[in-house]
Amino acid sequence: MAPTALRNVLPSAAVTIKLADDVSPESLKGTTLVALLNLAQPSPAMALALVRFVSAGGGLFISVGDRVDATVWNERMAKLLPQPLGLPRTASALPGQHAGEIVDDRPAERLAPIDRSHPLLASFPEHGEGLVSACFFKYMLLDPAPESPERSVILRYESGAPALVEKQVGKGRVMLLSTTVDREWTDLPIRTGFLPLVREAARRLVGVTGDEETASLRAGEARILAFTGDEQRLEVSRPDGSVWVARREQASAARSVLYSETDRLGTYHVRAVGPDGTVVPRPEQDFVVNLDTRESNPARLDPALRPDRIAVASPGAKPPKHRVELWHTLAALMIGLLLCESVLTLRRRGV
Repeated sequence: MAPTALRNVLPSAAVTIKLADDVSPESLKGTTLVALLNLAQPSPAMALALVRFVSAGGGLFISVGDRVDATVWNERMAKLLPQPLGLPRTASALPGQHAGEIVDDRPAERLAPIDRSHPLLASFPEHGEGLVSACFFKYMLLDPAPESPERSVILRYESGAPALVEKQVGKGRVMLLSTTVDREWTDLPIRTGFLPLVREAARRLVGVTGDEETASLRAGEARILAFTGDEQRLEVSRPDGSVWVARREQASAARSVLYSETDRLGTYHVRAVGPDGTVVPRPEQDFVVNLDTRESNPARLDPALRPDRIAVASPGAKPPKHRVELWHTLAALMIGLLLCESVLTLRRRGV
């Protein structure tokens, strides 16, 4: 789930997936972001290489899981971990399992209300829709750490336990997620807030700055794309891999086109093609399409807003016609005719 999300959130970036045994300290050269996902234990050489990598300005993202050896991690990665790893905590029965003696049968853990004052969460809605609705069936507790200006808790569970913590190490940053990035411990990866969360985490870890934020649309909403300079085409790469193309002659007087094919959830990347065929990424025009959750709101609709009670728009307009089902009446009439015919037939026969 996370590698796919990373491919979508970092335009023009190359994402490589490797097993831990296939990664050498030398291979970190030229890399801007490293993600360790449910890694059992980093080797001593890799731990030293990661310290140098982050201190020099690299970004490191860590998520845990069943394979993580907390004792080894705390010994070898003490300089990088925002907080020491503790014991796994099962908040509720995992998906597909039945509650038993060793499974806590309480409701799944949720995230506490988000703090949008943190730069990573500034682009999220006020109430954090897409994040606070996620269920966390299991997560790893983090041991207490001394207060430090280099460390901050970005997300917490409702219990108060840290969910996402970051730490400044030298010129770089480390982020620690205390659960999995797949669906083994949580359903966060299928929530609408997952992709924006990965996007913002990756941007912060690689040091992407700027005032422009990636636009977030609901499925079905349109997006205005603008031509600049002497660009001849704009191309939109959709989450399913297809490409939508708009040529300059299709643009309006304002040198813009309207893109409305936002039926797929995910990140849409925009790139421009110049007169000589040169392709240039346009990350400032990229946008994310999320699920429209308004129709999923279980709150009772105000009677005045119900479609069957809305007043007619204009006084002279005729009220809408209602369809009336007549087949019940016709069927009863047909049965009655058949009975009458049977009675008349019996009388004629003298019965």
